[in-house]
Amino acid sequence: MLNTTTLSRYLSSGIAKFLFANALYSLTTAIISFLSPSLLENDVYVDFIYLFQMVLYLTGVFTVGLVPGLLRYYKLDNRKYEFYYYFTASLILIFLLILGLIPGNFISVALKIAPPSVHESLMIYLSVIFSLLFIFNRGAQTAKCNYEAILKDVVIIFIARIMMLICVKIFDISNPYVILSCFCVVPFIYELWVFVSSMIKINISKLDAYWDFVCFILKISITGIIFTSTNRLFIISSKSYNSSLAAALSFAAGMTGIITIFNTTFSSVFIGKLDHRNPEGVLHYIAKIKKYFIPFLFTTIILGICVFFVVTLIYPDNTVQAAIISAITVVHCALIAYVGLITLMTKTYNMLNIQILLNASAFIIVFLFVRFCSVVINKYVTYIAINAILLITEILLALIILKRVKKNIDIQLKQR
Repeated sequence: MLNTTTLSRYLSSGIAKFLFANALYSLTTAIISFLSPSLLENDVYVDFIYLFQMVLYLTGVFTVGLVPGLLRYYKLDNRKYEFYYYFTASLILIFLLILGLIPGNFISVALKIAPPSVHESLMIYLSVIFSLLFIFNRGAQTAKCNYEAILKDVVIIFIARIMMLICVKIFDISNPYVILSCFCVVPFIYELWVFVSSMIKINISKLDAYWDFVCFILKISITGIIFTSTNRLFIISSKSYNSSLAAALSFAAGMTGIITIFNTTFSSVFIGKLDHRNPEGVLHYIAKIKKYFIPFLFTTIILGICVFFVVTLIYPDNTVQAAIISAITVVHCALIAYVGLITLMTKTYNMLNIQILLNASAFIIVFLFVRFCSVVINKYVTYIAINAILLITEILLALIILKRVKKNIDIQLKQR
C-alpha cells in the first residue's frame, strides 16, 4: 500500500503533472460536448457539433506526426531538431491560413464544411490553427520535460473555455462559427504568444538532416491520417442524408477525448523510453500490458454501460440513438487505445510501412462499406461493423509487432 510520502512524490512528479494536464484539457472538450446540446437550439447544435468535430479531426491531421518525430529525435541533437520542429510547424500554420482564405477549398468541400464566406472559412481554419498551437507547444514542452508549463497552459485554456461557455449562454450566441471561435480560438490566444516567443529563442541550423526528419514524420502522419479518416468516414457520409445521426456521431466522438488523451500521454512517454536495443525493457513493458488486460476489459464494459445511461439523461433529441452510438464509440476507443500500447512500437522497431499498408486496407474496406452498404443496412450494425474492422486491423498489427519483437529479442540474446 502506498504511504503518504510515496503518494506525495508521485503526485508531484512530472508524469503526474503531464497526465493531469492532459486529462484537464480533455475535460474541457468533454464539457463542451456534454453541455452544448442543452445550451444551443437544436439546429444550431447540429451545425456546431459537426464543425467542432471536423476542427478536432483537422487538428489531428495537421499535427502530421511532428510531436512523436520531435520526441524521437530530440535526444540526438536538441538544437537541430527543435529548429526543424518549429520550421515545419510554421509551414503548416501558414498553409492552413491560406486554406482559410479560400472558402471552397478541396478540404472544406470533402468534409462538407465549406461555408459561403471568407470570414466564416477563416473562423474554421483559425480554430484549427490555434488548436494546433497548443499541440505544438505541448510537444516542445514534453521534449524538454517542462510539465509545469504544460499544466499552466492547460489551466488557462480550461478557465477560458468555461468563461466562453458562460458567454455563449448569457449572450445567446446562435452563429455556429462564432461559437466555434469562442471554444477553439479565444482560449488559445496565449498559446500564440508561447509559440512565437519559443521560435524567437531557437537557433537556426543546417537542413542537412531535415529530409530524414520529414520522411519519418510523414510516415507517422500518413498512418494517423488514414486511421482518423477511416474513423470519420461514417460521420461525413451521414451528414448528407441524416443530420441527426451526424450530430449523434459527432457528440459520441467528443466523449472519447479523455481516453485519447490518456493514450497520447502514455504513448508520448513510452516512445521516448522504449529502445529496441534493450530487450529486457521491452519484455517488461509487454508483460505489464498483458497483465492488466482482464481488469481493463472489465472496466471498459462498465464504462460503456455508464456512458449509455448518462447520455440518455443529457441528450435532448433522438436520445436512444445517441446513447447507443456513444456507448459503442467509447468501448471501441478504449479497446483501440489498449491495443495501441503495443502498436506504438511500430516507431520503436521502424515498422511504419506495415502500419500504413494495414491502415490503408482498412480505409478502403470501410470506404466501400460506407459507400454501398450504410444506407441499406441498419445504422447500428453499420457502425459496429466499421469499428470491428478498425479494431481487427489494429489487433493484426499488434500480433505482427509482437512476432517481430520476439524475433529481434531472440537474436539479441543469442548474440550476448
